Amino acid sequence: MIDMIRLAGKVAMPSDKMDRRNFYLGCIGIRKDGVLVSAKNGATEYYDTVPYYNLIPNSHAEGRCLRKLGKGGILYVARIAKKDHALAMSRPCDMCQVRIAAAKVKKVYYSINEEYYGLWLPQENSDRVFKI
Repeated sequence: MIDMIRLAGKVAMPSDKMDRRNFYLGCIGIRKDGVLVSAKNGATEYYDTVPYYNLIPNSHAEGRCLRKLGKGGILYVARIAKKDHALAMSRPCDMCQVRIAAAKVKKVYYSINEEYYGLWLPQENSDRVFKI
């Protein structure tokens, strides 16, 4: 379980240090046919004229991963703090929860911190917390 969350954390890491976000979010999905899909949080645009990134809204890792996942499957979501690269709270936002439930995802595992992770069962709308 935690290995998949940590893998989602690796997916989250940017390839460029110019990214100005305070955290990175990644998502791994396992489709019904066993294929692994992944996505990282939000698209950014890089402007050459002024060297900075502009964040584009509505590009959450969960939503991007759901496009590849299809109906059903399992999601693993990890948030990585920029300052120390530690796992942090990554429970899907309300918008993503609606999309996840609509996609009939069976389970969503998400990082809470380095010691705990959560399990959300969308069809039952229940949360559970586990110690690593």
